[in-house]
Amino acid sequence: MLKKGAAVAALSIGLGVTALAAPAHAAAAPGCVARGVNSGTITQTAWMRNDCGYRLNAYIVWDFGVDGGCQTLNPGGSATSKVAIAPRRFAGVNLC
Repeated sequence: MLKKGAAVAALSIGLGVTALAAPAHAAAAPGCVARGVNSGTITQTAWMRNDCGYRLNAYIVWDFGVDGGCQTLNPGGSATSKVAIAPRRFAGVNLC
């Protein structure tokens, strides 16, 4: 019984550390960041373009999988992220 209790306590501590290590909720990119998605038959490519007057860091958000990587965008700069059509869905652009 003691071993089971210790295992549960260790698991609880481990889960607590994992929860603390998770990234905070990211803020949506401002309206001056243009965004969109182009869909093909097998893949889809989301894009973002910095139309703001300053440098920013942003990433493309996908539902049902891994998001695009954090990109530094100078004014006028752009970046893309390509994924399979199903089951992924473009969800927007967040700051990072």
